[in-house]
Amino acid sequence: MKYRPTLLLFTPLLLAGPVRAVASDETPRMYRLVNLDGTGITAKGTLSASIDHRSANKPEGIAYTGISFRWGLTRSLELGVRGVTGTTADFTAGNGAIIRHGGRDVEVYGKYGLGSFGKVHLAILGGASMPGTPAQSQTYGTVSGVGEMKVHDRVNLFINPRAIFIEGNTIAGIGVGASVRISDRVHIVGDWTKIVTGENTRSVDDGTRTRRDIWGAALRWSSGGEGVPVDFDIGWGNATGSTTGFSLTPGLGNSSVFYFALHARH
Repeated sequence: MKYRPTLLLFTPLLLAGPVRAVASDETPRMYRLVNLDGTGITAKGTLSASIDHRSANKPEGIAYTGISFRWGLTRSLELGVRGVTGTTADFTAGNGAIIRHGGRDVEVYGKYGLGSFGKVHLAILGGASMPGTPAQSQTYGTVSGVGEMKVHDRVNLFINPRAIFIEGNTIAGIGVGASVRISDRVHIVGDWTKIVTGENTRSVDDGTRTRRDIWGAALRWSSGGEGVPVDFDIGWGNATGSTTGFSLTPGLGNSSVFYFALHARH
């Protein structure tokens, strides 16, 4: 596996690790956009959970359901497991080739908050993906870095380079996103990921491997008052799931995905 070129994407975040944070912002950080990880860390000794559903139109034509659990081990470190499952299906390409797609993925990971540096917040993730798809059935390493910057009282910007190290086809992308606060309980979140290495889908014309970028947008409503804080998302995109591997995998062809999610936060 050729790790070095891909790991260069994460160099700025890794270099920031040893630096002492110059300022502390105790405002809870966002756990996730649609397809990007956020910098939020589950509070020590507590459990957070999410469930999401992504229903893809044709030619993908598969509904995917995802679930994740996150445990706060320390103030700066959480351990998580997340999975996505869907059926498998066959699609006949324009030249008659059969494309089998769909399947499931499970990822275990650790996420470490590097701290706050002025208005910038940083975190890194590392884990292992265990897919069960027509294309992949081994265990692969995953890595991700997250930067979040507050640019306005209502606007936060995100960057999330991430990769899955598949033998012979490492897939890496640089994701950018934003969260815009409409009111105390309503946000608009969105993201776009440019795939920079690897092929993450197949052509519906001839079945050959190809590359397609990832995008998503949603309206997020957050509960208030007493009890466990809950976020509800409803939106649209093209990724098939929330694990690192599936968040880098679009629906077949030009498929888009209706998306909704429920996040129970610490």
